[in-house]
Amino acid sequence: MAKSAFSCTPVHVFTAVSCAVICYFTLRGLVNDLQAMLPTREVKTQQQLIGATGNVHKLEKIRTFHGKRSVEPAGSYTPSWSQNKQCDRWIVVTTIFEPTGIMKTLGATSGWCMVVVADKKGPVSMDIPNIVHLTVAEQKNCRYRICQLIPWNHFSRKNIGYMYAIEHGAKVIYDTDDDNGLLADLMPDFEVHFAQHVKLDSYVWNPYPEFGPSTHIWPRGFPLNRITDDTTKSLTLVGAAKGEDIGVVQYLAQHDPDVDAIYRMTYDLPYDFNLEPKRFVLPPRVLSPYNAQTTHHSQDAFWGMLLPITVHSRVSDIWRSYFTQRLLWDIGKRLSFHSPAVVQNRNAHNYLADFDSEMDLYYKADNLVKFLLGWTPSVTLASLEQRLFEMQIDLYEYGFIEAGDVALTEAWIQDLQSLGYVFPKVQTK
Repeated sequence: MAKSAFSCTPVHVFTAVSCAVICYFTLRGLVNDLQAMLPTREVKTQQQLIGATGNVHKLEKIRTFHGKRSVEPAGSYTPSWSQNKQCDRWIVVTTIFEPTGIMKTLGATSGWCMVVVADKKGPVSMDIPNIVHLTVAEQKNCRYRICQLIPWNHFSRKNIGYMYAIEHGAKVIYDTDDDNGLLADLMPDFEVHFAQHVKLDSYVWNPYPEFGPSTHIWPRGFPLNRITDDTTKSLTLVGAAKGEDIGVVQYLAQHDPDVDAIYRMTYDLPYDFNLEPKRFVLPPRVLSPYNAQTTHHSQDAFWGMLLPITVHSRVSDIWRSYFTQRLLWDIGKRLSFHSPAVVQNRNAHNYLADFDSEMDLYYKADNLVKFLLGWTPSVTLASLEQRLFEMQIDLYEYGFIEAGDVALTEAWIQDLQSLGYVFPKVQTK
């Protein structure tokens, strides 16, 4: 019988086994080295996979406030300003730009006084006749308690202008910006000659579609998850409203209305509302964001003008609007939206930067609305000022603001008390 080409001997067997063992351990070492260089692959649970799609803001208490929970009564004082002009009706503006034609027109408005709050980025002086310019130097020496708490280069410097107007006789305050020009020569009239109460099937209302022409537009600060909800855009008229019912009037703006960065990057501007006169008064338990661009506040609503300092400037006035509405209900006052009274020629903005600064609006607005709808004071008969302070503490504990705004609210209340401002009485059922 012929021999095989390969004859197996003990030596051959030993050699083959040795090679196999050496190859096995060599290959295993290479595999281990490769695995060490590759990212670890994990088997994720369904919950982990859900979390991997992104997070949402949770409406939950995240911390406890350890300071005092009531405001101590404040004594009277007389702050010293270089100008002490007394008026019933005040316009309040803050700016970092040289005087615009719009500001000069506002300053010349018959029957109104105007205060301009300076900031460190802005001009040192303001050469506009008939206005009060609160310079940086004057603000540094200001005796209001709030002056020491408000950061520089923040929209909330405007709070000092509100306080100045209140001290100097204000019965009505028109809150506006340096780029909102009047549609007519006259200031929009705060006296409500006609308005209509409305009924809504939603806890939040998008007022812009009702003023036309488009139904797909929303105000800055409106909850993003409700934009396509038709119940937030419709209303039913349920009767005439009286001027004394209203604490805050939000006028719309033509050309460049107050929309958020998402709208600006996805839809064309300018945008003009219909000019048919309309005035809608919201019922209790329905919220809608309003801004600090073209808004009247009655004397009974001055307490609610405080702009938060621990959120971005593009969030501050919207958060204020939500906080204030909730407490307006407690004193029997309402928010009203009116047809356009101004045209906005908006100062230059970077939309992506606006988007970044508005993140709280996108992420938290709906939960803020739900929080406020469920909020009640710890003591049923608590005064308005105590409710205002307690609400800020609760907002801090739920992560909507930081502790600096709790301190600011206490200082604000005490400043108002020191100036003799009378807080409206809470209505009892």
